[in-house]
Amino acid sequence: MATLKDVAQLAGVTVTTVSRMLNGRANVSEKTQKKVRQAMEALNYYPNEMARSLKSVASPFIGLIVPSVQYFFFASVVEQVERITFQRGYKLLLSVTNLDETKERESYSMLMSNKVAGVIQCNQTPRVEEYIQPGAHVVIMERVSQKSIPSVVSDNYNGGRIAAEHLIEKGCRHLLFIDAPLELEADGNRRGRGFEDAAAEHGILCSRCEIPIQRYRYGNVDESIQDFFARYPDADGVAGSETLAAAVIRYCLRNGKRVPEDVKVIGYDDTLFASSCEIPLTVVHQPVEEMCAYAVDAIIRQAAGEVIPVRTVLPVRLVERCST
Repeated sequence: MATLKDVAQLAGVTVTTVSRMLNGRANVSEKTQKKVRQAMEALNYYPNEMARSLKSVASPFIGLIVPSVQYFFFASVVEQVERITFQRGYKLLLSVTNLDETKERESYSMLMSNKVAGVIQCNQTPRVEEYIQPGAHVVIMERVSQKSIPSVVSDNYNGGRIAAEHLIEKGCRHLLFIDAPLELEADGNRRGRGFEDAAAEHGILCSRCEIPIQRYRYGNVDESIQDFFARYPDADGVAGSETLAAAVIRYCLRNGKRVPEDVKVIGYDDTLFASSCEIPLTVVHQPVEEMCAYAVDAIIRQAAGEVIPVRTVLPVRLVERCST
């Protein structure tokens, strides 16, 4: 791991200059500051802003990065991770990025500079591996790393199949799957593939639509739902995330379509929101609590020197309610 001396040597300045800059104890020219910052980035050096005065090596903190808390899934992740870290004797440091890649990088840097035991990345931008330094204790949720970083996901592909097969069993003949933005490259994109494959195997018409990134970012999906139904007015079985499924129900109630008589709707997640909708949602249950527990324990195990599997997949199941 890089030291203050390494940073000073690469930047061509003294250790004292770097130390004074980081502690804000003296004026350092902008030119020198730039050289020091570039050296820190090149060496993946993070100053210990939280525990400079502490002698203990073990950290009582675990970091969590999420893209939003306006979606019930991510709010549930925050709640579960906080509860589990507390049970394990740790405290949570949380960062919400609002799908901003720059903020995500800065959040990771901030958490590492505070010498957390590790970071759980429940983010939705596709370039996590670009800024995670080798040897860092990191677990990614709902995304599989391309560089051997441990991850935990639900069985998204099978979840998509379960959703399609349930709608088909209920008599649907034109299925519609609504995706989050595919550019996010999340493992959840596999749900749509599983949904399409199951429909094809049964000879059922299936269409797939994608929410534009800006509408998804700000939770403004109603206009997209309207567009999809204008494009596929005969769709009688619709699947998507829990939030998108609720938007479909909202559209149907406003436009004279009965749920489940005219349109059957199934979501994915199964947070408390699903059962409290005006028409309680049938869902593919994603094991959020188990995923969060696995992620927290994987951080602790990494800190203890254990090697964690690159990809861990947890099973999903159908929970039938009133929307199908």
